[in-house]
Amino acid sequence: MYDGPVTAKPVQELAQKIISPFPKPVASAARGLLRYMIHLDNPEKFQYEKNDIVAHGGADVKSYFEMTMSNRLETLKDISRYIIPQNICNFSDLVQFAI
Repeated sequence: MYDGPVTAKPVQELAQKIISPFPKPVASAARGLLRYMIHLDNPEKFQYEKNDIVAHGGADVKSYFEMTMSNRLETLKDISRYIIPQNICNFSDLVQFAI
């Protein structure tokens, strides 16, 4: 994993050091790749456990599954879109629905 774009040369040098085939570039970000590898967005496929992913090179796999700020804001919008038409006036009613 690299913080930004990288040319093929340093990747090839690293692959040779660890006697590995040349890695293929990933078209999407690490988050998308992880979701793809465990079939998170394909319920018809076998669902692998997030905890079974083995990270290397300092990768923090769990951080890729945390909610992003944009996800949080979208979730709050969804909650608001539910609360207003349902005329929910107290938190306990909302929690009871969520449960």
